[in-house]
Amino acid sequence: MHTKTRTTAWLLVIALMASGPAFAIRKGGLVGKVIDPDGNPIEGVTVTATSKEVPGGFNVRDVRSFDAIHDRYVYVRCRRGEHYLLTMANACLGLQDSIAVAVANDFNRVCSHDGAWLTYRDFERTRRCVILRVEAADDRAAALDLVARRTQPRVDEVYSLAFIAFLCAFSRARRKSSPS
Repeated sequence: MHTKTRTTAWLLVIALMASGPAFAIRKGGLVGKVIDPDGNPIEGVTVTATSKEVPGGFNVRDVRSFDAIHDRYVYVRCRRGEHYLLTMANACLGLQDSIAVAVANDFNRVCSHDGAWLTYRDFERTRRCVILRVEAADDRAAALDLVARRTQPRVDEVYSLAFIAFLCAFSRARRKSSPS
């Protein structure tokens, strides 16, 4: 009987220790002073650090809706009016045509770079993608704008593709006109 009680106590301790990270919220601080080139502190200077990346993430139970707006980006709306843009580690084929979406993590909290995943069902099977980054968004329109800017081809890429197409067409035209 003594061994059973001890085993139960150890299992309880291990369970409590394992649940600690579930309640942890990543916090950071900025400490320092602004100095001039001579090393003297500058009076009245204010330093502000901002980031759209959400250090505390969100709880999966607070999610109200999902919108797969790209094969790497998912917009999430939560109960308290919070909006997030999730960036997947890789392209998730069929995500935009999914019929069911779920977000999961071992501790019900989804943060950037914590190994959380998105599971979705397309018409063929269930698939899973790793969530790389969680960013706060003002609303759905802001998330759509951010995705559009990130997925829009750069000007140099467009010119490169046009030049390659021109070379291919020129090469084909030369082959047709040259005697065989």
